[in-house]
Amino acid sequence: MKSTVKKILCILMSTAMLTGLTSFTNIVSFAAQENTEYAVIDTSNPYSYKIPGAKEAAQKNAKAPSRNAKSSFPAQYDSRNYGFVTPVRNQGQTGTCWAHSTMAAIESYELANGISDSTVNYSESHLVWFALNPKDESGQSNANDGTNLGADAYEYGGNRMDSAITLANTEGINNDADYPLYPYDDEQYPFTESDRYTHSSGRGIKDAEFLETADEIKQAIISNGGVTTSFCYAQQFEKSVYESGHRYYSYYCDTAYQSNHAVTAVGWDDNYPASRFKTDPGSDGAWLIKDSWGTGSKDNGYFWISYADASLDEFTSFSTLSLEENYKNYSYTGITPVQLLSCTKYSNIYTSSGYELISTVGILNYTPEANYTVKIYKNPGTTNPESGTLAGTATRYLKNTGYYTFEFNDIPLNPSEKFAVVVSASSSNTFWVALESSGAGAYTAHEGESFRHNGARWVSTISSGYGNTYIFVNTKCNHQTVTETSESTCSVHGHVSSVCTQCEKVITDTELPLAPHSYTFNSYITGDEILRYRTCENCGASELLSRSAVTKTVPIGNFIQMLFDLIFAKIYSLFGQSY
Repeated sequence: MKSTVKKILCILMSTAMLTGLTSFTNIVSFAAQENTEYAVIDTSNPYSYKIPGAKEAAQKNAKAPSRNAKSSFPAQYDSRNYGFVTPVRNQGQTGTCWAHSTMAAIESYELANGISDSTVNYSESHLVWFALNPKDESGQSNANDGTNLGADAYEYGGNRMDSAITLANTEGINNDADYPLYPYDDEQYPFTESDRYTHSSGRGIKDAEFLETADEIKQAIISNGGVTTSFCYAQQFEKSVYESGHRYYSYYCDTAYQSNHAVTAVGWDDNYPASRFKTDPGSDGAWLIKDSWGTGSKDNGYFWISYADASLDEFTSFSTLSLEENYKNYSYTGITPVQLLSCTKYSNIYTSSGYELISTVGILNYTPEANYTVKIYKNPGTTNPESGTLAGTATRYLKNTGYYTFEFNDIPLNPSEKFAVVVSASSSNTFWVALESSGAGAYTAHEGESFRHNGARWVSTISSGYGNTYIFVNTKCNHQTVTETSESTCSVHGHVSSVCTQCEKVITDTELPLAPHSYTFNSYITGDEILRYRTCENCGASELLSRSAVTKTVPIGNFIQMLFDLIFAKIYSLFGQSY
């Protein structure tokens, strides 16, 4: 469970908020180009969750997703009853609740969709490390952004956007057995740069949908087993009550304080009595919450939080895709975005590293209810991403904000070939592009990488004083093969293999028949027998061919003597005498 210090601080801060002594309104915000505001990332937050957001989100009633939660869905639902929930984990003395809620939701998604079995256990540690240590020792990571925190990353905190961006850079999802949370000390950490893209699980992020309504939350729980959410935890808002042979743990906060803890919602009960909460929320109903403080916490690691809780925020549904065939990930961004600008479209230009096939493009969407179009242009000019040859188009309607993946039909690239990804949307809402800013940490950006169309022309975001845009491209290897042949021996099959010279993967493999043995022949006399063998010179296999009696040679004189002896012995025997 969380450290005692964290709990005490949370209680003290919540008490201060209730008495009006502490202002807790530093929810981060974005603004349009005309009045740009930088988001505030609260690095002093002593808890385990920090909140990014947009101006629109900050202005929303925090209770919007949870009010009016009753709908046409079943009155009660519990994903545990269907085997869609993995065991409760324990974050211990770390600030990793955000990673635990993310991985719990991802594990539930894969269980609910038949991708993994009940043994699935993904590493929170790997996610935390590479979210907050995006550079390697030489500063040459994929995104080359952010500040390395070392083992302090496990106390710093994070949020759903940290999860989405880290996973979008294909850094984890990895197995917990390979990257356990404990011990997180100097002997085990830091992970090496080669650990960054291990993908031992073969999975990556597909979508992270930011849910807005109770119906969306309920549908996501049914479809995906669980969704992440955050709230302001303080002990003073808890209540436990013993009813009908069971102890219920309930939570209700009536003020929209900033979140400091992330959990996973895995069910609901529209009729959960309001009387079980410490103060009256005004209506029945609650979400079933899976926590990350171990099974010794509350009801075996679970509790109920009122639909009306005012601090509930950031309900998010995560889904995954396969990275088994992934070859490269292209991205200029490794930190949480803290700035939005209005535009008509935006773009990144990349240079391929080999013979590749563009398979997916991931983007951050801050424009809800929009028809998005993503186009790929090959060999664009240095200042106009659309000046190249159109190579592919993908479209998708996005109802909510979040991170989303667009699929392409394997667009081929040659080594060192430039390609532009252009993102646009048709919507009645303002179209936003998310950009890097020093308000979220250090970042690296170069001219010719990112562009924004202002309605009249393409403008470099870097020369305009901003960072890169958030576009993530995954490619497969477009295999360049050579044939390799190994000869068969009498004991080992040879192979004719087609091997990729780029990724070294064996594409095809034909097994050759065993070669015949190469024999030598030998004879041995053993006792009264002659044994004839053949032995393979290569493998040493030996086979007995024949065996025969030894032929003995007798001198003629001895033979005559033996003959007379037999004759006389026979004659004497006829007369009953011995010879």
